[in-house]
Amino acid sequence: IRALTEGMKQCDIGNHHFPSVVKAALAETVIKASPEGMQHVIYGACGAEAVDLALKSARNATGRRKIISVQNCYHGHTGLAVACGAERYSRIFLADRSEEENVKVPFNDIQAMKNALSKNDAACVIMETIPATYGFPLPKEGYLPAVKALCEKYGALYIADEVQTGLLRSGEMWAITTYGVVPDMIVTSKGFSGGIYPISAVIMNERSSRWMRQDGSAH
Repeated sequence: IRALTEGMKQCDIGNHHFPSVVKAALAETVIKASPEGMQHVIYGACGAEAVDLALKSARNATGRRKIISVQNCYHGHTGLAVACGAERYSRIFLADRSEEENVKVPFNDIQAMKNALSKNDAACVIMETIPATYGFPLPKEGYLPAVKALCEKYGALYIADEVQTGLLRSGEMWAITTYGVVPDMIVTSKGFSGGIYPISAVIMNERSSRWMRQDGSAH
C-alpha cells in the first residue's frame, strides 16, 4: 500500500492515447512471465472487462461470432462475459444468447467439445483452467491439450481465464502451462495487484491482437 501511495504521487493511470513508462514496464514484466508467443498486454479495471476484451479480440481475429464455454461457468458480470457464463447470471438480465452466439459444453467432455468446434464457426473457447463455479474439478489427463488441438484444427482461439488460477496459485505462474498448453490469450485480475488496486489484463499473442493494427483506439 505504501508503494502504491508513493507511486500515485508520480504516475497517473494513463490514457490509451498516450504512452506510459510504468505501464510499459509492467507489460514487459508480464510478458517475461508468460508462455512463449505472448506479445501484448492490455489492461482493464476488472476481470470481466478483460474477458470482454478477449472475446471481442477473438471475434475480430476469426471473423466469427460463436463463443464456446463450459456449463455453469463464471467469467464475470459484464456483457459478453455474463452471456457466456451460467444462466443464473445471464437469464435474469436477458443476457443469455442463442446457440448461434454461445454454446456451453460439459467440462472434461472432449467429445462434446469436438462436436461444438467441428462446425467450423466458433471464434473461441474460453475456460477457467480449473472451473470454480463448476466445483473445482481438475482437468482429466490430456483434456486441455486435446481442447487446444481441436481449436487449432477448427480455427478457433483458446482463451485461458486465469483470474482465479493464475499468478502462482496453482504452483506455476499460469495453471494452463501445468498441462502443457499455450493459449492464444490469458486473462488475469484479482491477485494481479494483491487486491489493493483495481487492475486486470489480457495477455495476447500476435494472432489475437489483429484489431490493434486495424484501429488501436477501438477498445
